[in-house]
Amino acid sequence: MFGAQDILVQQFDTTSLMNAHQKPDTQFKDYMITLMSYFAEVVDNEENLD
Repeated sequence: MFGAQDILVQQFDTTSLMNAHQKPDTQFKDYMITLMSYFAEVVDNEENLD
């Protein structure tokens, strides 16, 4: 029952990470912080990034 929700959360986190693009008006520091937060979510959900 809850397994499907876990898969959706993992899929959303991975998709967010793969679709992250730096916008022209975004500073690099802010972009890196966003990427680091996506990586942290992926690691927290125990996804395999290999």
